[in-house]
Amino acid sequence: MWQGVIVRDVTRLIMASIPLLGHLLPLLPISRGLVERGYDLTFLTGSALRGQVEATGARFRPLKGTADFDGTRIPETFPEFTDPDPSLHRRDRGARYLWIPPIPQQHTAMQEVLAEGDPAETVVLHEGFFHGLWPVLLGAEGLRPAGVVCLGVSVLTLSGDDTAPYTVTLPPDDSVAGRARNHELNSEVQRRFAPVQRHLETCLAVTGAKKKAPYYWDAHSLLADTTLLLGVPGLEYPRRGLPAHISFAGRPPVADRAFTPPDWWGDVEQASRVVFVTQGTVNNSDFGELVSPTLEALADSDALVVATLGGRPVPGSLVVPRNARVAPYLPYHAVLPHADVMVSNGGLGGVHAALAHGVPLVLGGETEDKPDVAARVDWAGAGINLHTGTPTSSTLEKAVKKVLGDRYFRDNALRLKAEYAAYDTLGSVVLSIERSLH
Repeated sequence: MWQGVIVRDVTRLIMASIPLLGHLLPLLPISRGLVERGYDLTFLTGSALRGQVEATGARFRPLKGTADFDGTRIPETFPEFTDPDPSLHRRDRGARYLWIPPIPQQHTAMQEVLAEGDPAETVVLHEGFFHGLWPVLLGAEGLRPAGVVCLGVSVLTLSGDDTAPYTVTLPPDDSVAGRARNHELNSEVQRRFAPVQRHLETCLAVTGAKKKAPYYWDAHSLLADTTLLLGVPGLEYPRRGLPAHISFAGRPPVADRAFTPPDWWGDVEQASRVVFVTQGTVNNSDFGELVSPTLEALADSDALVVATLGGRPVPGSLVVPRNARVAPYLPYHAVLPHADVMVSNGGLGGVHAALAHGVPLVLGGETEDKPDVAARVDWAGAGINLHTGTPTSSTLEKAVKKVLGDRYFRDNALRLKAEYAAYDTLGSVVLSIERSLH
């Protein structure tokens, strides 16, 4: 429920996201809420996502050139990203081939949208992997808005001696020895990342940026005037001395959407125990990674297993046991109220949705930030981290049974559910907008 919202008579907003559905989805309820409160909102993202944006009431603007990619076709569009180049860590490849190269085109598109109105009366809100404001924030010529608010849709990637660096999935340790360990690991990771950092500098130089960029993963939260982390402290490692402009804002509730249940939905509503399995919104080219092994693992259990395929059709080759139901797509808000455990590849959006409903998790994932997400869920006691993206059926069976049989996981998930419920995300966003204009 939105609370404590103050609205100016006229405020021009620009919202921006890279064209990946998992990055866009958390912004959509915020976009809808801002439009409903009278803000003039233009949304800048990929052409393929136009329908989702316009459904919120926002004015759509497409990205430019290579920045306007189709997020459902990453392997075809960015083959280097999926190439197992041993010289780059798997998550360094994402920065090198996906997140950094579009910066010049993002910058051009953002400047065009800023020019459509008065930049001095404009606030830009962008998710953390859209870097189209970095050039002007680092001294490039161009229009600068009155305020820049970063909406953090990933785990906090900021480095520091409180935690091991992003991409190194070690639990926090703020003892003297632990801080020394963290310092050494951060230095080592930044040395490893140096070739990608040089590529960032090259891309920024094309735009005319004059200042040296911070370490790439630090820049995500440091460059904006305000950074709102779309999550809760209970799912993030504690840090001392977090910069004052960085704060948590909870996760926006997903707006109710029309849901036409499949003809077997009554089975879900009547089941005494439901296990929900998904590979998220993107990684659905091979259901053998998680969906099929989970169906096989629980084929003889007393649970009803519900699987969703990220919008893809159910393949004829998928073996569906008698106690399983499969749909191309099911909205989280429909299925999670019935779920006792969720099996996931660790996509952060799905993890937030599960925990906001008090549902514990079993997580297996190896790409992007998924290992870091799984490590945080494990640390919070709200699920089991399988430490692999291709778990066996036997491993999955044991993990699901452990989560179902131990109240420890459910209790921690319920603790986090209460934490999510305490936040007013839209109210925090509106407050940041108003502060930017005063």
